[in-house]
Amino acid sequence: MNVYGRGPQGEKGETGPPGEKGDRGESVLVIAAEEQVARLIQAKTIPRWWGMALTGVAIILLAGSAFLGAVAYQTYHLTHTVQEGAIAQCEDANHVRADDIEIWDTFVSLAEGTKPTPGVIAEAKAFEKFIAKVESPTNCAAVYGN
Repeated sequence: MNVYGRGPQGEKGETGPPGEKGDRGESVLVIAAEEQVARLIQAKTIPRWWGMALTGVAIILLAGSAFLGAVAYQTYHLTHTVQEGAIAQCEDANHVRADDIEIWDTFVSLAEGTKPTPGVIAEAKAFEKFIAKVESPTNCAAVYGN
């Protein structure tokens, strides 16, 4: 036994017959690949059920795409309609606010009387500023813009 733990070398066996030499550079893998390609070319068609299955999948995908497109169109149309309605209601509210300001102005002028004191005039002006701030018109296009 030697130092590395190996046993004694065995006897040399008989030499086999010489192998056939192929063309230079051609390996077993290349030969197997060529045979496989030849088999695939001869078979050249896929089974009928594969074609039917792929056609079914394509039809399902097409139907799903059409359905999603219809849903997207309806959602866009509904959103646009709601937005237009919100803008119209906002504009109507602006007209109501303008009418409210006129009513308050009339009320303040009646409250001041014929000979108002400086204190009443100051209160009336402060109240008119408050009403103008509270009843100011809204920029409907900016709030509910397209």
